[in-house]
Amino acid sequence: IFSHLLFHLFHASVSANVKMSDANPPADKAVAATKEGRPQSKQERRALQEAQRAAIQAKKDAQAGKAAGQQPKAQPAATAAAAKPSAPNTTSKGSPGSGDAPARKASKAPSPPAAAPPKGKEHTKSTKKIQKAPFDISDIHPSVLHLGTLYKNRTIRGGNARCIAMLQAFKELVSSYRTPANKTIDRDLVPFLNKPIQYLINCRKLSVSMGNAISSLKFKIHQLSESNTCLTEEGFKKEVLKSIDTFIMERIVLADRCITELAVPKIAEGDVILIYGRSSVVEMILKAAKDAGKRFSVVVVDSRPDFEGQELCGRLVAAGVACTYVLLTAISTVISQVNKVLIGAAAVLTNGHVYSRIGTALVCLMAAEFHKPVLCCTETYKFTDKTWLNSLSSNEEGNPALLAPPSSADVAGVGAEAVAVENLTYRISNMQYDLTPPEYISMLITEVGMVPPSSVPVIIREYHLNVGEP
Repeated sequence: IFSHLLFHLFHASVSANVKMSDANPPADKAVAATKEGRPQSKQERRALQEAQRAAIQAKKDAQAGKAAGQQPKAQPAATAAAAKPSAPNTTSKGSPGSGDAPARKASKAPSPPAAAPPKGKEHTKSTKKIQKAPFDISDIHPSVLHLGTLYKNRTIRGGNARCIAMLQAFKELVSSYRTPANKTIDRDLVPFLNKPIQYLINCRKLSVSMGNAISSLKFKIHQLSESNTCLTEEGFKKEVLKSIDTFIMERIVLADRCITELAVPKIAEGDVILIYGRSSVVEMILKAAKDAGKRFSVVVVDSRPDFEGQELCGRLVAAGVACTYVLLTAISTVISQVNKVLIGAAAVLTNGHVYSRIGTALVCLMAAEFHKPVLCCTETYKFTDKTWLNSLSSNEEGNPALLAPPSSADVAGVGAEAVAVENLTYRISNMQYDLTPPEYISMLITEVGMVPPSSVPVIIREYHLNVGEP
């Protein structure tokens, strides 16, 4: 009996100790139990993070309101609840007592919108910074100053015209060069040209063709400086001037003649040819085809704000070519009537994309939809080893006032700097170029032959073209 009584007393004491330990577990055991429970889901963690961000933002807004002498707004209940330390979640997912319900409510709490800068300015930030940069023009040659003014006013248009005018100004610049004391012309001529080049860049962004021409000129100067022939200053300048004339004649003038000879046979009797904007080489091709006695008609597609097609249409009519003038918005009504499309190019990238006047991509897209061949006529000195993934990577912005509605008194008739002020409720962007994918281009007609767009890197490699940054 005594032993039986001791056994019952021992059993009762052990049961009491177990109940007390279950009611008050140690701290380390509670942490372990929390870790061993169900981990938070991805949605719960995301909701908790958003609630914390909302709480931080509300705190910043309250501090800003106090600094401005205003009454701070009341903190939302969901945000305040989210700011408190959350208890360990050990309930099952989807149960009424689960810890994800407060987190979901907190994630729906509206956070105050941050003041974001106006969109569409990232691609023009560098251009505006260059234009506003101070530049000392005290020692710039007058011919370069005059050329920069023509560039800035858009008096000279077209890739070939701009490049030829720049090289002609460089000829005057090299002719007037005098070697400073303790220097040699082969080492000082390239740094001497860098400042006029930078001035032209400040006036207007250089085209790809102009950059390639500058690279070719610097490469020729480097070749002359590395050669073993001893040249005087006048002899060195004579060789540089000769290389400039050779570049203009071979890479532009004779190249356009070769392109014309290759493209004219592609125009058949009775063809209806669609062109867009104004291209000097396309104009040469159409006039040469008319002089060859071929009967054809031309549909000139044009767009604002420059309306370059009007000038080209007038020249073709004066040459006896039958023309129809339409705007870009009406291309869908005339594309079915044409046989082929002729376009020019400002540059051709190494991946086959054609960089040309804005609107060219739309013309080529419509031609591809209606199964019309697109022939791109361009010189190889416009090829580049660059690759741009979109039209905003290296674009040029024109005067936004040219696109302003006539009824808008706040922007009509003012310059680009006045339009870009921050107090406007909208922003006008006048992009100059766009990219046409190679699948919309049927053939490239160059002075080295008719090639597909995929052959651009082969031509650059095989013909050792000097492409790249000046």
